[in-house]
Amino acid sequence: MMWKQFALSIAIILAVSGIGYFFIDTIGYRSIALILLFMVSAMSLVFRVWPVLVSAVLSVLIWDFFFIPPFLSFHPISSEDVVMLSMYFIVVVLNGVFTWQVRRIEQQTLLKEEKLRALNFYNTIFNSVSHELRTPITTIIGVTENLVSPATEMNEKDKTELNKEVLIAAERLNQLVDNLLNMSRIESGFLEAKKSWCDVNELVYKTLEKIPDNLKERQIKGTSKNLIFS
Repeated sequence: MMWKQFALSIAIILAVSGIGYFFIDTIGYRSIALILLFMVSAMSLVFRVWPVLVSAVLSVLIWDFFFIPPFLSFHPISSEDVVMLSMYFIVVVLNGVFTWQVRRIEQQTLLKEEKLRALNFYNTIFNSVSHELRTPITTIIGVTENLVSPATEMNEKDKTELNKEVLIAAERLNQLVDNLLNMSRIESGFLEAKKSWCDVNELVYKTLEKIPDNLKERQIKGTSKNLIFS
């Protein structure tokens, strides 16, 4: 991509200089310098620093050789033109570099803000997942302690109910782990979404079927886009 910026920056300076050459008698060679300075400044907003510097040096050489009297020479006649050429070179280079530096700092700031937002998002997800994982694990540990404790007396019906709770918690835990694995696969690009037409009602029913047993007794309100437990 860098060579494309070099080629494009040189082409822009050559094109602007060629157009300006036909209007030099109308606008004057000093106005051409301002136009070239503007083009270099505009390129510094898009291109990297080295293509900008190349275009800046090229614009100075072209302006001196083709526009400053005597024409087709690198030796200006008047001292005023010499000072103006020197100042133009300094201004065009500094302006290009400073503008590129400002743009780079802005990009770095935006990148830091995006990383910060991503970090906050992952912290929120982590806290939510930690809470979701803790619930079934706590259930499994608590029920298992009651089942293996010799001090706990219970009949077969109670044991069956406790085993059901363990099974429900294990299924919930397995679903959470699957969701986490799927999230990591999506982020790594291993899984890609395949868009296709589908029945919204079918999606709602399939979503309701995946609701854990401990939430099935609660009332669900909303549309096909949002399911709210109450």
